[in-house]
Amino acid sequence: MHRYEILPHTADMIVRAFGSTRAGLLTAALQGMFAAAAPAYGEKAEKNERKFAIEAKDFQSLLIDVLNEVLYLSDVNHEAYEDVKFTLATDTKAEGAFIGRAVSGFDTEIKAAT
Repeated sequence: MHRYEILPHTADMIVRAFGSTRAGLLTAALQGMFAAAAPAYGEKAEKNERKFAIEAKDFQSLLIDVLNEVLYLSDVNHEAYEDVKFTLATDTKAEGAFIGRAVSGFDTEIKAAT
């Protein structure tokens, strides 16, 4: 069972994520966002890890910053991220590595998380 739902909306895409921990919620939001984007995996689909460290004023800001960071890395590296390994996840800090694979494109382009 997925820990997210993709909800219909006229102008935007809405992903409702569920998690009992900060790390679980962040992971579910990332997975839902990339599921909604529908990646087309490239020929070389080996898993890659991209390290990150993000700090924000509160958890809501942290969630948005993590999702926007993973969108940036996705664009730069032509990858879709399926999971996250956290070394730290608090109300104001998240550190770890995004785990993803190369893509040739997405059915839906996501420009930013809000």
